[in-house]
Amino acid sequence: MLVSLLGKGRLLEFIRFFILFDQKVGKVAARYQQAFGIKALIAQINRRKPGGGREGGIIWHTTGSGKSFTMVFLCKALLLHDSLKDCRVLVVTDRTDLEKQLARTFLSGGAFGSEIASKKEGE
Repeated sequence: MLVSLLGKGRLLEFIRFFILFDQKVGKVAARYQQAFGIKALIAQINRRKPGGGREGGIIWHTTGSGKSFTMVFLCKALLLHDSLKDCRVLVVTDRTDLEKQLARTFLSGGAFGSEIASKKEGE
């Protein structure tokens, strides 16, 4: 497993797209299902329809599976791919506590930039 991960291309990809620094938790590395799910979704989004549109995608999560960090990793990947910078992310929740949790994770994980997270911490 280590030999596969430590291949030059894969290791650089993992460091670039699947490690983030959360202000509360510290360094967070994606689990394998998060990394492969996001890679599959990025490939799906990169495919263009004949009319120029793109397909969307869904990643299904269960309780405790890391959905908040998966969304932050996805947003980070979208921002770092030049062809996907203009994409939008729609998050649908069924509970207000989950909505608040996701907002906190996005802010502390830097999904909206470090300036906004710093302002929120100071308030």
